[in-house]
Amino acid sequence: MSTMLHQFPDMTMPIDEEFLDTMSPEDLIYLAVNAQGTIAATKLFLDNIKERLNSLREVGLVEDKVLSPAGTATFQVRETWQYTPAVKELQDMEVLEGLATKKTSTSWTIRAIKPKSE
Repeated sequence: MSTMLHQFPDMTMPIDEEFLDTMSPEDLIYLAVNAQGTIAATKLFLDNIKERLNSLREVGLVEDKVLSPAGTATFQVRETWQYTPAVKELQDMEVLEGLATKKTSTSWTIRAIKPKSE
């Protein structure tokens, strides 16, 4: 890793292109792995807050919408459909018959290297 990362960038702001231009691929991966760790910790923190709000809602201490000077929290219900195996069979048939169209997307997958256990 190069010495460019003596100071971790502020992740609340977009990274400056000139800063990125000075970085090696290893530096970029280092930043990404650290950002993923921050995301995971933040997600756990938010999940705990949401669990607490849910507990308060269940006992009637908060309504489905909570207002605060900092923002709002709204309880939402999302319904999804669960299909029978026949739908999957129809999808497979359309692929075989050339009726289905393929959609391709690309992205990078970044994973931290796990320490070797001794």
